[in-house]
Amino acid sequence: SSRILLVTDLNSKIPVISEPSGNHAILSGHGDSQPTLEYLSESHQIQEGDKIYTSGKEGIFAPGIIIGEAEYAKEEIEVSLFSDLNQITFVNINLGKGQKSK
Repeated sequence: SSRILLVTDLNSKIPVISEPSGNHAILSGHGDSQPTLEYLSESHQIQEGDKIYTSGKEGIFAPGIIIGEAEYAKEEIEVSLFSDLNQITFVNINLGKGQKSK
């Protein structure tokens, strides 16, 4: 069996990094709306249009996978995803370190 968790899912929390500022954050899903950046330092320098990548900190996702662009909305920073989740036809399965594919 497999479990798939979209970045927009309420339970999705992915460590990310912004470029070019290099600020770390957590990308949090909210169901229907775009994911937002949370747990930013008060002195963050994320600008609209900054690219958001996986940081690799949690050990599940490789670092440097591009996710989307930062957009300011109300009091939060949303991430406009580069992939249209309604058009996904293929997924990448991460078997983790030391596991062999069958």
